[in-house]
Amino acid sequence: CAQEYNLRYNYQFKNSKNKALTFGQVAHTILNLIHQKQIRYQKEGHGQITDNEEIKEIIEQVKFFNQNLENNENDEFKEIEQSIYNYWDENKNKYEILGSEVPFSITYADYDLEGKIDLIVKDKNSDDITIIDFKTTNETNSQILADRYHKQLFTYAMAIRKLPEYDKYNIKEVMIYSVKYSQAIPIPITDLNITDVEKSINNTVEKILDGNFIMCSDDSRCFNCEYNKSICRRK
Repeated sequence: CAQEYNLRYNYQFKNSKNKALTFGQVAHTILNLIHQKQIRYQKEGHGQITDNEEIKEIIEQVKFFNQNLENNENDEFKEIEQSIYNYWDENKNKYEILGSEVPFSITYADYDLEGKIDLIVKDKNSDDITIIDFKTTNETNSQILADRYHKQLFTYAMAIRKLPEYDKYNIKEVMIYSVKYSQAIPIPITDLNITDVEKSINNTVEKILDGNFIMCSDDSRCFNCEYNKSICRRK
């Protein structure tokens, strides 16, 4: 969104972090540490799987360094903790983990596109890979979540296509994983989806470079934008 860029980088507007954002960041940190530990076990080649005792240690470590999790929020955070145990119990043997919190940087003529992908996993019996993005949203409707986040995931798929270390893999699907509700939402992906999202990004960049900071017309982007209710108030 050109307007979001204008507010964030030209005017330096920043909203304070809310509780949901804090929980989301903490959950992502815990999941990343679990995945990184499992990647180390994979490299050692002993077939070892990260166990619940190790996950408990990770959670306690992360909580220690996040004192902003107040005591009166413990019950809500315990739900997220249990959801993380549930996630790992259901998925620890499903895939080979290729990467966690995978950074990417793609250089175009007029801009660099940078980001970070939560998780990339590979089918154990083929070169098919799935890109997974974790959400701690309260939304339970899978179609609403797919509509809200599919462009983000298509952007990740576009980035993976441009990274040489993933050349030999086939992107089977992208997936939203709702941590709170242990809900996996696979989204099919085609070459056209990737082409369309790249065109959309290029169009937005052109507007920014032209100083045309118009408000976004994409409801899914506005829903997630921190400026929607406080500054833009488009809806």
